[in-house]
Amino acid sequence: MITRRSLLLALSGAAIGAALPAFARTGDFAVGAIRVDASALGPQGWGGNAGRIAQALEAELAGRLAPLRRSGAPTLRVTVGSLRLGSGAGGMTGGGGGGDDSIDSMVELVSGGRVLFSRRILVQQPDSSGGAWYNPEADNNRIAKLIEDTARWTQRYLGA
Repeated sequence: MITRRSLLLALSGAAIGAALPAFARTGDFAVGAIRVDASALGPQGWGGNAGRIAQALEAELAGRLAPLRRSGAPTLRVTVGSLRLGSGAGGMTGGGGGGDDSIDSMVELVSGGRVLFSRRILVQQPDSSGGAWYNPEADNNRIAKLIEDTARWTQRYLGA
């Protein structure tokens, strides 16, 4: 038996669903160009590495978002606000030495100057994520893991 309450709920759900754009309901987006801006990292002490970090994130995003790439689709704009590495000195329980590694980014899908989608992504990992602190590549590994996880979260939010 259909009650007045169930009918109202069904109608309101249908109305809300119809009012939302298709991409808001499904989470599936098409992505054209990918632009990464990591210029904010320069004044934070990353200097010339900021450009390399932006290139690495752009390449990781291009690989992960390949199924969503379409010519003429909205541009994915990623702004990296901060990247921090903990001390990684070891000696504490769990291998941590002085805090977590983190990267804070804003991901936006933009078309014609209009923001279609926006999401802040904050990735945190233990400072031991890059392997043993005495490994010469440990810091590069830590940064690579932060970049990889940022791309994974972006991929998840965009529906790839």
